[in-house]
Amino acid sequence: MAENRGNDSGSTFLAFMMGAAIGGGLALLFAPRAGEETREKIRQMADDARKRATDYYDEAENRVRQTIEEGKTVYEEKRAAIIAATEAGREAFLEKKEAVVAAVEAGAEAYEEEAGRPE
Repeated sequence: MAENRGNDSGSTFLAFMMGAAIGGGLALLFAPRAGEETREKIRQMADDARKRATDYYDEAENRVRQTIEEGKTVYEEKRAAIIAATEAGREAFLEKKEAVVAAVEAGAEAYEEEAGRPE
């Protein structure tokens, strides 16, 4: 749920920035200035908006890359733990199997001894 809030705040921030850029551009268009001065101001604002959008994109890209790397690390840790647990289970199974086989063989020998004795 917290991840969803991050997306909403990012969208809200982007919408705010776009609204500010459009509003600023309109304010400059209707301001009583010379045409060349107004065009230069609009160019500056567009460059600033482009830079902010690029910075926002770069930050988002870095966060995604970081999240992917963290996910890979967690995956590898969990995978290693599962492999270790599987090996430990296999070893325990083999030990118990050997004990059961030895007990069955001892039981079979005892049976044969008892079966061979006269009553």
